[in-house]
Amino acid sequence: MNTRQFHYLITINNLKTLSSASKALNISQPALSKFLSKCEDTFGFPLFIRHNKELSPTAIGRYVILCAHKILDEKNRMLLTMNEVSGNNRNKIRLATAPNRGAIIYSKIYNEFSRRFPDTALELVELFAREQPGAIASGYVDLALGSGETSTSVKDIPIAHEELVVSIPISHPLAQNHHIQLSELRDTPFVLQSRKHSIRILADRLFEKAGFDPLIIFESDDVLLIDSMLRQAVGVGLVSQSHISPCDNVAYIPLNPPVYQQLHIRYVLNHSLSPSEKFLASLLVRERLGDSRYEAIHNNEVDELLLTVEDATEGENPDYTAEGSFIQNARYDEVQCDIKILEYLVAIIDEKSLSAAADKLYLAQPALSRHLKNMEQSIGLRLFTREFNQLQTTNAGKIFANHARNIIHIENEMLSYISLYKTGHSGKYYVYSDSLLSEYLRVNLTDNFKKIYPEIELIVQDSSRETIIESLLNASIDIGLYFTCNPTHDLLNNLVIMESELVYCSSKLDSTPSENDSSNNNKFMLAPKNTSLRQDQEKLIADYFPDNYEVVCEATLPILRKLLGATDANTILPLHFSDSINGNKLHSFNPPQKYYLVIGTRVGRKLPKVTEDIVKLIKKLSSKIYN
Repeated sequence: MNTRQFHYLITINNLKTLSSASKALNISQPALSKFLSKCEDTFGFPLFIRHNKELSPTAIGRYVILCAHKILDEKNRMLLTMNEVSGNNRNKIRLATAPNRGAIIYSKIYNEFSRRFPDTALELVELFAREQPGAIASGYVDLALGSGETSTSVKDIPIAHEELVVSIPISHPLAQNHHIQLSELRDTPFVLQSRKHSIRILADRLFEKAGFDPLIIFESDDVLLIDSMLRQAVGVGLVSQSHISPCDNVAYIPLNPPVYQQLHIRYVLNHSLSPSEKFLASLLVRERLGDSRYEAIHNNEVDELLLTVEDATEGENPDYTAEGSFIQNARYDEVQCDIKILEYLVAIIDEKSLSAAADKLYLAQPALSRHLKNMEQSIGLRLFTREFNQLQTTNAGKIFANHARNIIHIENEMLSYISLYKTGHSGKYYVYSDSLLSEYLRVNLTDNFKKIYPEIELIVQDSSRETIIESLLNASIDIGLYFTCNPTHDLLNNLVIMESELVYCSSKLDSTPSENDSSNNNKFMLAPKNTSLRQDQEKLIADYFPDNYEVVCEATLPILRKLLGATDANTILPLHFSDSINGNKLHSFNPPQKYYLVIGTRVGRKLPKVTEDIVKLIKKLSSKIYN
């Protein structure tokens, strides 16, 4: 495949309909439909199913789209880095964050940003909070995320509060307190951040207000080193609640009164953020506020930033395509990488010779040379230079080779996964059955089927109703057999093979489910968990016995029928399974609860001819299931 085809699949997934996707991709809908059909034929499985007039990915489809995202991310990183080392990048944003932990935030938002703006380089600059305003004002950085005080020299948007807590050794007498006043720690040694750090600036003011100078036994710019010393119970310290993790050696206790510091987005005063800067700021806000330990500060500017990233994520911006860039800035989108061609070019790099690579690939040297020339023209950079009749890889070529290998590896893994999935389904016929029936089917259906089709292995697996329906929809099984109160489904062909009714089976004569008084016996025996019947039993019990009920037994249907009457517990069973029970103990619900056993297949899926025979066998056996 090539990156354009992966882009098509992502666009279909994001926009949900072929008509919307074809407009965004500027191709005809029949052409896109033909492409999708060809892809599904190649993979051997449907990638999408139609539901409520929208296309939803199947299980294989979700996996392929995940791989497509990885491949396009890799391609964009490759082009961005190649242009950066070659000095060709015209767009760059320098982002300042706090040292150490800022790099973690950067890694979380990098992929999504580079998808949206693949031709904009993102450079991380680590600066303490008190250094950020000056760096922004001087033009050294464009955008900053940091804590501390609000600055008047830059545009400063507060986005969240984070509480500061005391990290205290578990052996300390105050370690069991619910709150601590700072003055109570005047005789305890401290481990503190350096005076550049926003927490230290705030701590020094708190010490002054508390009326003492702390005994500082360790001090560092490195917050990770500070964390390590505190976790070893070397002393007490102030840490942000958003950066603590459980530790056996220390306790984390809030101050009394509570102390908070603000987290800010900062940029140049009176500057209007560019689309790329605004999107980056919105990603930073979303990432931080996604942590429940931060308390959001809601204002118009923060809400506008959050709306920016939501619109992009949902594909609501008409100028935004699924591959992640603005259509009018689609320079990187125009570079298409055929995976097979990437393999050719990597071979040239490995062999350091066109002729040797051509021999290895069984290609004509002129054809290989043409592929190389086309790729260099496409990306606008030389991958090789010739010195003393030998090919030398340029810096851009070295970067190209690294990312090309990653792309090839991702596609090979994808194809291997699909091949194994396909192998697991060839020569086999898959039936997912309600757990209450699966053992009976394995014993009886399998033997009868083997007599008719000895060359096909019948796989009967027990599953919940939800799993059966999901598996039918994503075409990972052939048919499903399950109980349900609703025999119809928009995307399934359901054949009803048994129509029954759920009835209340009482341990006492003439005790009906409508008698909800204190004398009623609310002890119940239920079907095993993860069965359809158990879900339906629990729903009815919750409706008719909402106050209190006790589950005293979980058992299969034959055991439930034997136990009823031998204990003082009740149950709920399909009427067909209750024929051996005293009729005076069976009572319908009001309104009656219809219950069906159905064989489900997916609408539009072409099933093998053996399906007809399997359905006949199941219908024939169904009359014996209840005995």
